[in-house]
Formats: sequence, C-alpha cells, structure tokens
Amino acid sequence: MTENVDQPSVLGIHLKNRLGQFFRREETPEQVLKKIKKDPKFLPTMAQVRLAFNLGDEENIRGYWNVFVRSIHGSHEILTKEYIGALAGYLKNRTRLLGKKKENLGVILEVGAGEGNLAYHINNALNGNPGDYVLPTDPKKGWLEEETVFPVEKLDVDAALLKYSPSIVIVSWMPEGVDWTSKFRSTPSVEEYILIGNMDHSGKANDTWGDHRGEGFERVPLGDLAQYQLPRFLGVLSDDFKKVDARGAKKFESTTVSFRRNK
Repeated sequence: MTENVDQPSVLGIHLKNRLGQFFRREETPEQVLKKIKKDPKFLPTMAQVRLAFNLGDEENIRGYWNVFVRSIHGSHEILTKEYIGALAGYLKNRTRLLGKKKENLGVILEVGAGEGNLAYHINNALNGNPGDYVLPTDPKKGWLEEETVFPVEKLDVDAALLKYSPSIVIVSWMPEGVDWTSKFRSTPSVEEYILIGNMDHSGKANDTWGDHRGEGFERVPLGDLAQYQLPRFLGVLSDDFKKVDARGAKKFESTTVSFRRNK
C-alpha cells in the first residue's frame, strides 16, 4: 500500500512559474519614464503611467507632470494603449457604417499631425501596417522641419483636404486660437471629423467645439475614449479645475468629440 503524499499540481506549478515570469518582467517607474521620453514607439498602459508618476498624489505631480509631458517634443498628452485601442476600434466601426452609407469611402486623414505618433499607433492597432488607414499630414514648420521618426506628409490643412478628399478627419490639439473645423464642414467628402484636446486650450472655443447642427453636423462627445486620456494639465488637481462647464467639459482636461454630418 503506497502512502498518499500531497504533491503540488502541474497546474499550480505552471501558474507559479508564469506569475514569477510576469513579475520579473515588470518595469520600474524609472524605466517607464525613460521609455516614454526616449522611445516614441513605446505605448504605455494607463497603469504604467500612473505607477511611474504616482498619479493621484497631488503634491508629487503638481507642475512636474506638465513640464514632463511638454518636454516630449511639445506634446499635450501621453497616449496610452487603452486610448489608442478605443480610438482604433471606434474608427473601424465608423468606417464600416459609413461604407454602407457611401459607395466610395474616402481616407481617414489626420491634419496637424506633428511627428505622426498618433497615426502610427492607431494604424498599428488597426492592422499592424502603419500608413494603410490614417494618413498623417502637417505643414512641418519650425522644429518639425527636421526629419521625424514617423512618416508625415508635408501638407497644410487646405492642401491635405484637397488632395485626399477624406471621409473622416482627425485633429489632435489644434493650435490655440485657430479654427480649422469650418474647412472640414465645407469639404463635401467629409462625413465626420474628430477633435482631440482641451476645449479652452485647443482650437477657438465655440467656433471649434460648439454646436454646428445649423451646418449639418451633429456633436457627439466620445466619453468612452476621454476616460483614457492623460493630458498635461493633470498636474492641476484642485476642485476648481474639475468643475464641468455648459459644454460638459472639465476645465483643463482633455476630451474627444466627434462631429458627424447628418444631412
């Protein structure tokens, strides 16, 4: 008669080994910070960014977060895997719907794309082949005249709209005090445009972010995407800055809003 001896299960050993591998691979906050700043192809998760910056601790991040984000070639927010995944999924669904509505669906165009990192990450999320879906364009003035990591076509807004006749236009953090959206609405091919940024610090207030139903475009806030945005203003956490205004926007926070042609 053999003695029954408790032995660890094969499954238990496997799980223990996998967990050990996982925790050994976990990056330190310092490593995440370095990759965010030095590697433009690195796309962190929300959890990684929060760990690296200890977000939620007002004293630790006040001011420093703002300075850090702005130091990354003038960025306004840090892109995350969650945000890019949600935006790519949204675009995929919208192109399918618009494709049923419109026989010859145009391209998805990004204007004012800067270094092109937004388009690069969206395209990776869509099919792993950058350039097939979102076409990044930018006038490339100032420091952007130098060669960028990601391919960006040198075109201003008017030239880009004329050349590509897009169905969807994306713009992230339009220059403050400037409005391009009237150009989008007056372009016959444009069925939708998507604005990313802060309503008080990108574009031209209501000219950009307001109600344009009179011109045939319905305003649709994309709250499911906005929850994953980490703008440079996170360093300002007082209650005054968290108040919601009449547009449904929190002061100094970033948002994503769609404007859809309804005629």
